[in-house]
Amino acid sequence: MTYLQTNRNDYKTQKISLNEFKRLEETYESSNEKEIIQRQYKKDLEIKNYHNEVRRIRKFVQYFFWFSIITIITTLTSLLLY
Repeated sequence: MTYLQTNRNDYKTQKISLNEFKRLEETYESSNEKEIIQRQYKKDLEIKNYHNEVRRIRKFVQYFFWFSIITIITTLTSLLLY
């Protein structure tokens, strides 16, 4: 969630007043902070995407591991039975 979205949600849930919301919005628009926050948001998004990819790869490796174990056990039991 971006800085402005967070402020809007806070205003909607009445955590901050209308005057404070407008003040935060104005200072955000007029300051250098906007660029810094946008860069930080992009960086956070990249990190989140990286972690999601790692999670997906881990699930795939785990699936392959268990599939291999089951295949080995099945093969060994079939060889022992015949």
